[in-house]
Amino acid sequence: VVRRSLEAPVHVFNLTVESDNSYVAEGVGVHNCVGFSTAQMKKIQEQIQSGVWLDFDGRGLWQQMGGVGNQGVDTRQTLEYVRSQGAWLLSDRNRRYKIQEYAFVDLDRGFPAAMETIKAAVTVNRPPVLAMLLPTDFGVPISSGTGVRGVESYHQVVIVGYDQTHFEILNSWGAQFGSGGFCKIP
Repeated sequence: VVRRSLEAPVHVFNLTVESDNSYVAEGVGVHNCVGFSTAQMKKIQEQIQSGVWLDFDGRGLWQQMGGVGNQGVDTRQTLEYVRSQGAWLLSDRNRRYKIQEYAFVDLDRGFPAAMETIKAAVTVNRPPVLAMLLPTDFGVPISSGTGVRGVESYHQVVIVGYDQTHFEILNSWGAQFGSGGFCKIP
């Protein structure tokens, strides 16, 4: 298993899903997996590069990119913003940290090549974000209706490791999700 050592706790937001399918994180209604995962990616990068754990403002990043209510934001625009403008700390909006570069996996080369590219990024301590299209039967139980969200949508996570058959991810759905906010996906 290749996994970047996470020697300090990674902040996992307390997230719940309300009966109207809206997300509530830290008591505030949001839909900002892109903001949270980009902030967590930058946090892990800073720890790898400087040995210091910094808390970046994922919610603020989501809002800066136009996120309101249950509206998500664009991964490409968010990564470009953090590359050009930087992400700010929860404790200091005036201090910004930029990512040096980003790239996208070329799916035209085929799925196996894409998986090897992602593994290579993890191996050289460049934790990638992964935007996934969720199937229509992916769901979170709710108190009314069909009991399943049933909406085709995207979700973004940070890949922190891998083994022969799975990627280990850090999710934004709270510490109650998976194993302290982490899980494995094939």
